[in-house]
Amino acid sequence: MTTIDSDRLQVAYDLLREGVSSGELPVGLLAVADRREMLRCEAYGPHGLIGADGIYLIASITKPIMATAVMQLVEAGKLLIEDPVVKYLPEFGVNGKGAVKVWHLLTHTSGLADDYWSQRDGERPTPQKDLAGALGSYLRFPPGSRAEYCNVAYTLLGEIIRRLSGLDYPEYLKERVFKPAGMVDTSFEPESAKMARVLPVKDFPEYPGGLEGFMKLALPAGGLFSTVADLMAFGQAYLDDGMGRNGRLLGPAALRVMTSLHTEGILEHKGGEQVPAHWGLGWEKPVAREGRLVSPTGFGHGGMTGTYLWIEPEADLVVVFLTNRADLDNRRRKAILNAVMASTV
Repeated sequence: MTTIDSDRLQVAYDLLREGVSSGELPVGLLAVADRREMLRCEAYGPHGLIGADGIYLIASITKPIMATAVMQLVEAGKLLIEDPVVKYLPEFGVNGKGAVKVWHLLTHTSGLADDYWSQRDGERPTPQKDLAGALGSYLRFPPGSRAEYCNVAYTLLGEIIRRLSGLDYPEYLKERVFKPAGMVDTSFEPESAKMARVLPVKDFPEYPGGLEGFMKLALPAGGLFSTVADLMAFGQAYLDDGMGRNGRLLGPAALRVMTSLHTEGILEHKGGEQVPAHWGLGWEKPVAREGRLVSPTGFGHGGMTGTYLWIEPEADLVVVFLTNRADLDNRRRKAILNAVMASTV
């Protein structure tokens, strides 16, 4: 059972309120839970406490959710992550990409260029154009020689899910991930009855059709909308040996493989320097040089809208941080996570 020092945890919520009151965060939500229950959850807007049922664009937290679906196919014997992508997507083999493996897609080591986006031609993007661009993409470096954050990989993973399961990946996630986990408000395009709960994203990049046009793309690398309750349910399943609120999500063996460090000895080009790559399968692993107060067994993922999900098996803890500003500086959410971890005893 997780034990939290409430006075120390208060530091994290003070940091959250400061971020909102200064205008850095349009809104801010912080929730802490163990595998059984929510321990504390508060959300703030410019005028004080707000409701915690808002639906946020969680952006790249979509990636570990997609990776969970991929690992379900591994469990079912339909996929081996060491296989070349062309085994499942033969058209992908153009431009010398035959050596790219599914493992490379999941660890940001594929070498694939991310400038395939269909927006380049000035026309309205569509999922079909994005897939065509992904299949025809090219390599920036040899697969596995280094790491570089890559969104196009998840477009390909979404198509692999479709071909192996017979379901488009949004439907697959709904039936095989969201339902067993107990995630009731997570989707690429919230239902019309729920749109009033969707928070607008401040400084959102210009997109044809705005945020609603973005929803239509159902981007597998970063298009999901979700709530704190749903993200907690997902995180708690990872703490509870893969058991969701309504069924099994993954088994312990798959969880162990997904959340282990896969990129030891590989360098990542980041911020103008080379740093050790820190990826599991779809999950970010701790970076020792950053000095964050997390354990080597921890894992998580952030989103470009400022969102963050972190899971600490050793402390039996799930931490969800939600806000709604694009390309937010990550310093505050790192400081908040440090304060949460410092409150554990």
